[in-house]
Amino acid sequence: YYWVMLSHYIQYKAEAVLGDDLLLKTYVTKSEGLRSTRMVEIYNRNTNKLLTTSETIWCFMSHKTNKPTRITQDIIDLF
Repeated sequence: YYWVMLSHYIQYKAEAVLGDDLLLKTYVTKSEGLRSTRMVEIYNRNTNKLLTTSETIWCFMSHKTNKPTRITQDIIDLF
């Protein structure tokens, strides 16, 4: 199996500069059927200010057929 990106949305809220201490959080909000949605948030660790958010939607693909396939239970369990 492999993943193909279907869409990617980034929202910039504030800047980061060289030397900033950043905290990145990434998590899956939904995984069902053929698609999985992953979120990323980037914070300035010193101020706890949210700098950027992103949402990426992935499609689960079969390596054998090179076609979309349902996400297997063992992959869902990892999330």
